[in-house]
Amino acid sequence: MSSSSPSLGRPDDLVTPLISLKEIGEHLAETYGVDAGDYDLVIEYKLASTVLTEKGENYPAMGIAVSGFSLRPAKKIGPFTITVSPKRGKKRSKVVITKPA
Repeated sequence: MSSSSPSLGRPDDLVTPLISLKEIGEHLAETYGVDAGDYDLVIEYKLASTVLTEKGENYPAMGIAVSGFSLRPAKKIGPFTITVSPKRGKKRSKVVITKPA
């Protein structure tokens, strides 16, 4: 386990910078070549509940995890709205995602 920086509370051995949620949305827009417009970042969460047992005692527990990201057209501008500008110059090839068999 890595140690944390006392000033930021973040691990000090990151190999990439931390990126914001807005930057994740911008990356999705660029990677998948979405059309010009305003988009909101969609974050999918998974929740799980269980019971932990320690020394014969049961304790309720819950877990949460981010399971995916996507973009959808924005209905109104918000803090995580990504504005995609019209593309100029050379065309990008579309990225095709295939699911493993």
